[in-house]
Amino acid sequence: MGAPLARLEAKVAFSTLLRRFPELILANDPDELAYNCNAVVRYIPSIPMSLI
Repeated sequence: MGAPLARLEAKVAFSTLLRRFPELILANDPDELAYNCNAVVRYIPSIPMSLI
């Protein structure tokens, strides 16, 4: 139950963020994002964003 709820929360959060700030863009090249990995998950600890 936890993973589907987390995905739904992320979907709502990101759609709301992009609706409120349509000019929001990545501050860096997507290839420069640093991933952290452990035995269970792979994740991006931070995503630098910029408002134009």
